[in-house]
Amino acid sequence: MKYSPELTNAFSQINKLTSKSATREGRYVRNISRYMFNGNRRVDLWNPDMGAQWFVRPARGGTDGVQTTINVIKSCTDTIVSKMSQATVRPVFNTVGGDYDSRQVAKTLQHLFDVYFDEQHADPKLTRCFRDACVFDYGVMFLNPDTRTMERVAPWKYFIDPAEYEANAVTEVVKWEKYFPLAKYKDKLDNKSLKQRLDDNHQLQGKLVEYWDLYGGYKWEFFDNEPLHDPEKLEYEIYDGLYRRPFVEIWYRQPMKGFSSQSLADDLYEIQRNIDSLMARIDQATRNAILSMGFIPEGTGLKPSMIENGWKLYQVPADAQEPKFINPPVIDPQFISELKRNIDLAYEMSGVSQLSATSLKPADVISGKAFQTLQDIESDRFNTQLQQYSHFKIDCARVAIDCFPKGESILENKQVYEGDDLKWGDARAQRKLYTLQFAPADMLSKDPSEKFEQIKILNGMGVIESGDVADFLQIPDFEGAETIAMASKNHVHRIINNAVKNEEYEYDESVDLNSLFNETIKQLNAMNAAGDNPKYIDRCKELLLKVNTQQQTLKDYMQPPPPTPPFEPLRDYSLDSGQIQALSLLIKDVTANAIPFANALALATAACPKIPQMLLSQMLKPQAQVDQERAEATQQPAPQQAGSSNTNLQGATNGTQPAASQPAG
Repeated sequence: MKYSPELTNAFSQINKLTSKSATREGRYVRNISRYMFNGNRRVDLWNPDMGAQWFVRPARGGTDGVQTTINVIKSCTDTIVSKMSQATVRPVFNTVGGDYDSRQVAKTLQHLFDVYFDEQHADPKLTRCFRDACVFDYGVMFLNPDTRTMERVAPWKYFIDPAEYEANAVTEVVKWEKYFPLAKYKDKLDNKSLKQRLDDNHQLQGKLVEYWDLYGGYKWEFFDNEPLHDPEKLEYEIYDGLYRRPFVEIWYRQPMKGFSSQSLADDLYEIQRNIDSLMARIDQATRNAILSMGFIPEGTGLKPSMIENGWKLYQVPADAQEPKFINPPVIDPQFISELKRNIDLAYEMSGVSQLSATSLKPADVISGKAFQTLQDIESDRFNTQLQQYSHFKIDCARVAIDCFPKGESILENKQVYEGDDLKWGDARAQRKLYTLQFAPADMLSKDPSEKFEQIKILNGMGVIESGDVADFLQIPDFEGAETIAMASKNHVHRIINNAVKNEEYEYDESVDLNSLFNETIKQLNAMNAAGDNPKYIDRCKELLLKVNTQQQTLKDYMQPPPPTPPFEPLRDYSLDSGQIQALSLLIKDVTANAIPFANALALATAACPKIPQMLLSQMLKPQAQVDQERAEATQQPAPQQAGSSNTNLQGATNGTQPAASQPAG
């Protein structure tokens, strides 16, 4: 590759940035050596190899054994990091009064980012970055646009201009590796000489430098001062004329100026030196101390060579009455008191209680109220660090949205929520539809029994619906119980989404209509409250109408048939002479088979509209047919009669029951 002016300028800027930050390495070497080996070794920051024997520190003074140490820097750091790791936060995509589209985008992004952070093991990586801040002064998370992953970057490998950082106008960033395996970038190589070197040695390692020009919008990558390929054009989001930096920093203590601050290890360094000095004296005293001393009068014939087990004998004047044996203290108790004072001072300076660091209750804490007060004070002491740690994860989500490739899916080859496969570009383009906030991952108790009671109370208050209880319990779904419990609700939301977005109103018969009806009403109310798109509201109404119609149909189908109305006698009806004569003629014609029964019934209904048709049917029906129906009902043969007449019309008109089997005359 030819060296261009742009390439030469990139080399110049890299050298300028790295030279400004090189002086910090001395402090970093001291702090990491104290944290890992308590000063026994000076660690090479760049070399990843580390011998196991480095953790063993020989005793001073030429004696055999291992030097006893008390590392308060490591104790306080691990305690604070452990406390921060308990504060699990969750990025929340929130829409206050948003329309249907914004709510769906926020809901989908919430699901996608929950899965993404879980797959990336975000919390352990965030914890490592915060530990870097405690030991050095800051920690760095790299949101890698090439691999769409979260990567912790060691502080000594990250270079930035202090003045630009203070002014919040960073124009260039350098990330440096000294022992980088070139095989990782095999697919990105566009340099023939580097390809040949890699083919000759697959384990080739060297210095990798990545340089971001956030002003011009380019990224350079070099291996042993040779460019891997041509500069890449950045596709990051632009703020105030500068491309977004794909890094997020977290500090133990925010810098007062520039790009440097004090760490926890810096605060405790001098106290740790005092503890080391006292421990060396105590350790040497215990190794060289005389276990017991004997004072023997002269003339007794007892010699020192005759006494074993570490006794030290001294001859005293003969006027002593008897031998004396004593056990002298190993060291003056004042050294022990001074050691304890320095250890307590280290915990007090860092704000860590003895309870958290050693799991021992302080001697002056004798009541439950005092115990709770101690925990509250300790929590307040680290409130500043907790706020930074909470925002650290949210900033990682923001940078991922702004820097990851637009065309790549947030979750590749994964089943996504509501069937929406959002890409990073979609999340970036729809930033105006949602706000990104942080909230505790779970505000419920960590104790399972207490958590269950809290959910029961919330369910009784109506805050949590019965269908959501399984989701809030967060029980491992070994038997598929949670999947079954949540499947109905997820199915309902998918139906509503298809209706509103795609005008698809068909759904399976297995859906719970009551749940679909209730959820559709909630969605319709939310749309009306937000002044949503009218076509979305109309589609939601149409779905609601269909569900309501089906509910009513099922309700009618499940209702039992109405009972047969009781027989109503003719005494309640009055007939004039013409109607009586017409009915008499119709009865005579039906009996003589001169007219079909159906036609006669139709004529009778027209002539006597006030009389129920059932009564007219009973009057006109031939007696033989009546007997046949009764026989079929009782399973007996019907009697044969030569001439039978119908119901006595006179009885019908004078208020008596019609005679069922009276001869015609």
